[in-house]
Amino acid sequence: MAQDSGDFASDYQFWLQKLSVWEQASAREVQQDTCLYLSQFQEFLRQMYEVLKEMDSNTVMERFPTIGQLLAKICCNPLILAYDESQKILIWCLCCLINKVPQNSGESEPNFWIWGLLSHMLSAFRYDVKEVGLFTEILGYEPVDYYPSLLKNMVLSLVSELRESHLNGFNTQSRMTPKRMMSLSRVCVPLVTLPDFEPLVEALLTYHGHEPQEVLWPEFFEAVNEAFL
Repeated sequence: MAQDSGDFASDYQFWLQKLSVWEQASAREVQQDTCLYLSQFQEFLRQMYEVLKEMDSNTVMERFPTIGQLLAKICCNPLILAYDESQKILIWCLCCLINKVPQNSGESEPNFWIWGLLSHMLSAFRYDVKEVGLFTEILGYEPVDYYPSLLKNMVLSLVSELRESHLNGFNTQSRMTPKRMMSLSRVCVPLVTLPDFEPLVEALLTYHGHEPQEVLWPEFFEAVNEAFL
């Protein structure tokens, strides 16, 4: 196990540097080099998942403080994400970093960042049900509820929940919590221009809650304004 951890740490630094080089290279150079190293990189992703799944999120951040940089670089590389296997394992790795029981706002902030990466991937690529399952679980739903039209059913379910929450008025036990509203609007930031998500964006914009402060993520309004413009 110790040898495996040592090998992973060495590979980790190699791929962090390689991804940084790809960011600076021309599109043709990146394409050629990515194809050359793709099989090795996919093996590294599988190795990374095996390492991360054995740790809690806090331990991961302590042992690999630059893990966020690494994953962000991967998520921004369309040549890597074009392969289904890479997409799937990357989603698993991201979900390993989610703090299941954050104790304060400082521990919650990385969760928002991870949700942003997941929603970015979802907006850029179409997934089969098995690939998007962990993403829907983060939103509080089970993927089995959305066969065969996962995205459509997920959006309709969220819209229905928002409308029911609105109709329940001051019945706080039946209303969507402000924290969930904020989280949902944050996930939707990169998705506002996608036709499949228009009903959800509209439901968020027309929702009238009874909280004294705005419950939607500020960047959500900015994204909607840019989309209209």
